[in-house]
Amino acid sequence: MKQRVSFCKFLSASLLTLLCAAACTSGGKTQDVTVDEAQLDSALEAEAVLKVDELSPEQQQQMADEKAFLEQFYQQLDEDEDMETVVRQNVSANCLDWLKAMYDYDCESGDCIAFWLFTYNMTDPGSLKERVIEPVAEHTFKVLMTYDCGNGELYDYWLQLEVVKDGDAYKVNDVDELKNESYTNP
Repeated sequence: MKQRVSFCKFLSASLLTLLCAAACTSGGKTQDVTVDEAQLDSALEAEAVLKVDELSPEQQQQMADEKAFLEQFYQQLDEDEDMETVVRQNVSANCLDWLKAMYDYDCESGDCIAFWLFTYNMTDPGSLKERVIEPVAEHTFKVLMTYDCGNGELYDYWLQLEVVKDGDAYKVNDVDELKNESYTNP
């Protein structure tokens, strides 16, 4: 799995302060930094969604087009039984290489990809209850998915996707998992 390091370029000042405070307690010595997971999750959830009204009209249109691409991509994933083909058609070469590296099962063809990472991590979580796609930075979106597992359990799977233009088409270029958690429905 990719690490959250690539997400740092989008962090708010308050979240960076939390991370810097944890790093500063090391006394300037190189060591692992420990941040309270609850604080980190709270800070990530509180991250403001990109203020679309502060973008130029051209940027707003591009963001709307990118979001429409992601909505169509997820609609295809929901409707098409061949999820792997849908993923292959909608990701960049860079992302395709990463999905091949993430595939950790036997692969007879040598060309297998971890296509399921766009909807859940490893196990079928049940039926989709909600999916929200929100812009967080230019060309970058959070995809927040909640699944109903039955038995009163819910499963959250949150991704951050980077979208690029490849010729006349949009493609997913990068995938970061932000949250993967089961919990009891209140």
